[in-house]
Amino acid sequence: MRLDHIAYRTKDRYKTADFFKKAFGYEVGTEFQIEFDDGSKADCIALTPPEDRHRLPSYWKHHSLLYNPP
Repeated sequence: MRLDHIAYRTKDRYKTADFFKKAFGYEVGTEFQIEFDDGSKADCIALTPPEDRHRLPSYWKHHSLLYNPP
């Protein structure tokens, strides 16, 4: 199973994207704007994950993020 997408509404999308780039190795894929039915708009940044996946799932590696409290 693979996560398709997660959407965050943040005060500063560039600062949030920078966090994901530094913390998890994501890269900026594209920027776009969504217009909703009520006429409001959202400016978006799509990030791409830091992985090169083999075409065969049996070769995929799974990594866990570990949190070690101080």
